[in-house]
Amino acid sequence: MKKGDWLLTLQKKTWIRLLLLPFSWLYGTVMAVRNLFFDTGVFRTKSLPVFTISIGNLSMGGTGKTPITSLLIKVLQEEFHLAVLSRGYGRESKGFLLATKKCKPENVGDEILLHRKLLKEQFYAAVCEDRNSGITQLLEVDPKIEIVLLDDAFQHRKAHRDINLLVTTYQAPFWDDYVVPAGRLREFRSGAKRADAIIINKCPSEISPQELKSYRHNASKYADNIYFASIKYGAIEPLTEIPFSLPKKILLVTGIADPTHLEKHLEKIAPVKKLIFDDHYPYESKDLTKIHEIFDKFAEDEAIIVTTEKDAVKICQKSFQNQLAEYPWFVQKMEANIKEEEKFINWIKNVATNKRSSSISAK
Repeated sequence: MKKGDWLLTLQKKTWIRLLLLPFSWLYGTVMAVRNLFFDTGVFRTKSLPVFTISIGNLSMGGTGKTPITSLLIKVLQEEFHLAVLSRGYGRESKGFLLATKKCKPENVGDEILLHRKLLKEQFYAAVCEDRNSGITQLLEVDPKIEIVLLDDAFQHRKAHRDINLLVTTYQAPFWDDYVVPAGRLREFRSGAKRADAIIINKCPSEISPQELKSYRHNASKYADNIYFASIKYGAIEPLTEIPFSLPKKILLVTGIADPTHLEKHLEKIAPVKKLIFDDHYPYESKDLTKIHEIFDKFAEDEAIIVTTEKDAVKICQKSFQNQLAEYPWFVQKMEANIKEEEKFINWIKNVATNKRSSSISAK
């Protein structure tokens, strides 16, 4: 059982959740007071000369914000000079670091390396715990940067954001959840009112008009702009030189917050055995040995090992290449599919363009 699973198990028991609620109210109140201090100016939010877009959530992960960020990178870098800034969750380093080809996951974290692959050479990806300091140093690297995407920054209020995107899921929307430890929220549901748009992610392919209306009604209590999104699965691509053939069994290896959606997708291809690690898990050689031992116990000629793009960033290190070469490792490609995507992207571009025009006029 990975870390956190025991708490999720307890949270599903109503009587346990009732016992945990006082602790949730206490923690939520502390966060509410902090937000009040920002709202009233006791704590300052610093504005910097660049357009910022925050992509975050209220929950403790698992909402699928990484594909949303990837989509924004692909679309916005064609028109704007772009940079992505993250705190670099799980990294061993400190302070500001620019992600380069030589960086390892332990230097900058897994997500920023994944995002960096999508960025053209003249654009930047970086990590810094202090978002304001990170933005300042990015602008020192390249003063021409026009937009900075702030990954997982909804609660980091010291940095101003021009657009605040909040991602939740169809399966576990924040308005049905509680603050930790009784639930998965980082703050009270009312915090969602800071969002300029709410993206309801991981939607099934078929949703009835009644369901859409219900979800939109609940979300619109917190924000005016509501969008629905799903995960679009692409090809399963090899990480080694072994060609892909339709498997009879799949060993799913991943360290993401909520692999349920991915598991259901893979089950359409073949029976799935799961080997789930903690979110942002730092794989070591001994982990690959364990994975391969488990695979050998149930493997057939047509069996394969499948992981995610975020995990692959850490698994495909040079030091692991000899271990990987002997086994059929594959990566499942995925991307965000936003309903009314053109409307969503045009809204963001219009706000950014108007801000850019205002800045030019002010000069």
